[in-house]
Amino acid sequence: MGRRGLRRLLDAAVFERLALIALARASGFTLEEIARVFAPDGRPRIDRPMLAAKANELDRTIRKLKAMRDGLRHAAACRAHSHMQCPTFRRLLAARFGGDPAAADEGSEAAALSFQRRCLSLCRFQSRDALSLATNVVR
Repeated sequence: MGRRGLRRLLDAAVFERLALIALARASGFTLEEIARVFAPDGRPRIDRPMLAAKANELDRTIRKLKAMRDGLRHAAACRAHSHMQCPTFRRLLAARFGGDPAAADEGSEAAALSFQRRCLSLCRFQSRDALSLATNVVR
């Protein structure tokens, strides 16, 4: 490593490490996880179980994204007057949120709130205001 005028001259190993870091970031690894990939001397030491775990995580993400894509395509092409009247859309809701909102509405207040909480939890809304909003929208 050195300089030639204002330009830095870097060793080829630095570019290899940068490429490895960029690949790991694109694969969804955190910087903390990436740091574990390098030995103290800067050489790569690949943790194969960590790679396998990340590949499994990516598989789960891909399955979820495909299901969302398919749901969006169906919703865009669906001829039902309301998506909430479409049996396919309702199955998608049930699969995503662990129950059918209509079944919860027909059941007890507790069942309806339980369904709403599952939805909010999956959507990462945790506040009571969000639950109140969902209660007014779902019904």
